[in-house]
Amino acid sequence: MKIELQDLQPMLEARSEETDALTKIIEKESLEVDQVRKVVQADEAAANEAAMSSKAIKVCGNHILLRPHPAPPTPCSAHFLLRPLPAPTTFFSNIIFSNSTAF
Repeated sequence: MKIELQDLQPMLEARSEETDALTKIIEKESLEVDQVRKVVQADEAAANEAAMSSKAIKVCGNHILLRPHPAPPTPCSAHFLLRPLPAPTTFFSNIIFSNSTAF
């Protein structure tokens, strides 16, 4: 059994070195992950702030839309919008038509 342990010793040392190398890689990547996590958290905070701002705008807009508004004008009070324009006066029509032949 002692001979088997001595035979396995080089393999155990190689595995130990591999484990140490992997541990160093994991530590390095953990630092990188922490840096990325901080950036993501900052982005998340900014996105949450923007979402809260847009939600406030939405609530305010809905509040404005839900307020009672004055009724639209009745047909009697808006009839002036639909009536035809009056005919041009004789003075202006004479100027317009007399100059149209000159062109």
